[in-house]
Amino acid sequence: VDLGIAVNLTNALQVVGVDAEGGRIYLPEEDMKKFGVTSADIYDTRMTPAYRELIRFQIDRVRQLLDSARTAASSLPGRSRLAVLAVVQYTNAVLDEVLARDCDNLSEAVRISPTRKVGVV
Repeated sequence: VDLGIAVNLTNALQVVGVDAEGGRIYLPEEDMKKFGVTSADIYDTRMTPAYRELIRFQIDRVRQLLDSARTAASSLPGRSRLAVLAVVQYTNAVLDEVLARDCDNLSEAVRISPTRKVGVV
């Protein structure tokens, strides 16, 4: 369950700007309020310090879920365990890319190159 939630949250973090262009924001409202980020900030692609902190907070949340999934994977049989661990590694690589872009997921979608995908998994 934790892995599925982590993957879904990561998918949302990759395309915040794209979703905003379509009139959608999937970041938790409660967290946006906590960090002082408004819908207008996102729709207007304002990369404020508060927005960056919000994204770092979301990444920390996802990493906790990934740690839980990694721990749970230890009880799975061989191939299943490897599949879960591959998804955990790939998802962590996507989160690393968001951080490498200084949390800028508003100006364009965050993707990792096919070469890096192969290297990660």
